[in-house]
Amino acid sequence: MITPNLSELALKHGTDKNSTHYYTCHYEQHLERFRHEPVRLLEIGVGGYEDPSLGGQSLRMWKEYFPSGHIFGMDIYDKSKLLEERITILRGSQADRAFLDAIGTKHGPFDIIVDDGSHVCEHVIAGFTGLWPYLCSGGVYAIEDLQTSYRKTMGGSRTGIGPGSTMDLLFRLANGLNYAEFDIVGYQPTQVEREVVSIAFYHNLALVQKGNNNEPGGLPPHPHNRSFFAGWGGMKVRLAERATRGDIWSKALSVGIGLTRRAKRVMSE
Repeated sequence: MITPNLSELALKHGTDKNSTHYYTCHYEQHLERFRHEPVRLLEIGVGGYEDPSLGGQSLRMWKEYFPSGHIFGMDIYDKSKLLEERITILRGSQADRAFLDAIGTKHGPFDIIVDDGSHVCEHVIAGFTGLWPYLCSGGVYAIEDLQTSYRKTMGGSRTGIGPGSTMDLLFRLANGLNYAEFDIVGYQPTQVEREVVSIAFYHNLALVQKGNNNEPGGLPPHPHNRSFFAGWGGMKVRLAERATRGDIWSKALSVGIGLTRRAKRVMSE
């Protein structure tokens, strides 16, 4: 018997994750290792908007893909009609921190969290901030439909870069991966910086993996001494020292600096 892949299951259940969007091939690359594990997956956004009988396509896709898993669907609308074995429906907003704490405490920790909710940048950031503590180490937090970072009406900007956009959050997370290299004496990383170990970007999709980001810096600490930061004064000292030792290139550079000075004097006269 041939086991269907995630893209095939997306088509079978009618979710847009492999039609309007092309997320499932990327999901499979990152989530296949969980396939036969008793995972707990939370998806923000059930679908179908206000209609209580519509939506749930991706929940059923995840349920079939993870035969030993339990799927949780969260929506601001009442979707209780979509409740079935191994699918739990939760009603609430991803922007409500108290609600996120409640479901995280009761149903977490989760191995996988998928944000396919409102896609309003403010909501996405609130959801990530509130649910990240309830993601297992080794787990994956996925954020879909990043195109809203480029829509002012959704809290983004024309370039996606700027405070308050989802892409800005992801850029900061990516930068925090390298906190050990920050040129800040005594810098103390945030809890999230200590836990984000990788971020994979695809078209309108990002997957953030949680773990233990405790690798030491790749280079010795920045020297902050005259040899590196004294500017032209320090450079001239080193060039003169090398010229004394017979370094032909240092001599040439010293001559070049002298000619530049003389040219500036001529022009100013």
